[in-house]
Amino acid sequence: MELFASYPAFGKLRIINVYLEFDGPKIFYAENESGSTFFVYWIGDGPTFENWYIIPCSKTKIIAFEKKQLNLKSILDQQEQDYFYDIKLPFSSSEEITVDFKHKNKI
Repeated sequence: MELFASYPAFGKLRIINVYLEFDGPKIFYAENESGSTFFVYWIGDGPTFENWYIIPCSKTKIIAFEKKQLNLKSILDQQEQDYFYDIKLPFSSSEEITVDFKHKNKI
C-alpha cells in the first residue's frame, strides 16, 4: 500500500484500490491509519502541483462503486458528509501540501 498524502486533518492516506490509472493513479480509494476510508479523485495539475479531491466515503459506498451499483457522478454528487478536502500536492518535496475544506455542493 503506497502512501498518497499525509496531513493532520485526515492522517496518512494509503492507496488501497486504484480504479483509473494514467501516468499514476487518478481515481482510487484510500484509508488512513485508523481505517477511515476516502474516495480520491484527481482534478488536474497546476503549474507546480497536482490537484485532488479527497472525499470521506463509507466502505459500503466504495463497495457499491466497485460492484458498479454506483457511478462516479453518484460518489461526487451524493457525499455522505458535508465537507471534503480539496488538496494541492506540490511537485517539489520542499513545498508543503495545501488543503482547503469545501462544502459538498461546491463539487
